[in-house]
Amino acid sequence: MADIDDKQPQHLGEYLRGQRQAAGLTEEKFCQKTGLSPAMLRAMETDDYPALPAQAYARGFYTLYARALELNCERIIDWYNKERHQAGVAVENNNIGGTAINTAPETHRMASAGHARPLTTLLILLAILAFIITVLCWRFEINPVMAIREKIHLVQTRSMSRPHNFRIPGTGKVTHQGDGKKRAPLITLNSAH
Repeated sequence: MADIDDKQPQHLGEYLRGQRQAAGLTEEKFCQKTGLSPAMLRAMETDDYPALPAQAYARGFYTLYARALELNCERIIDWYNKERHQAGVAVENNNIGGTAINTAPETHRMASAGHARPLTTLLILLAILAFIITVLCWRFEINPVMAIREKIHLVQTRSMSRPHNFRIPGTGKVTHQGDGKKRAPLITLNSAH
């Protein structure tokens, strides 16, 4: 792995651009290799911190950049954090960025906070609904298993007592199946346990 010089005489963006160029990668080839947008790459290589997304996502982009060039990821992230802090850019997670976001809307969607809430809300509502159903069954002394068994038995007895008529395609004839004998249901239900 290539490593950062201990003296660090330059800015992070200059260092990254120099490492990319030393690896023989143009901006276009590097963007294809990493999946970074050209605007994001330019913001990273020019230390344009206001153009970067929220800090957590920006750190991910710097990690991606470092791995693509086999650099020390931890040192790159530490350098980024130090320079961003020195530049006076807000480091709160709600700093969504500027121009790079406008050119890369997928990053804006990743940084927005509302994607996990619908699932959490749905799970909470289902838990509340299950609680209400349980309380109602207890209050009115309803056993859901017995109610379902009774419905199945009712459906089975109705289907067994009804004759089945089938139309033969192309002939217009109707065939009657059933000999009029009562048959035992397919599933027997024992109500006593």
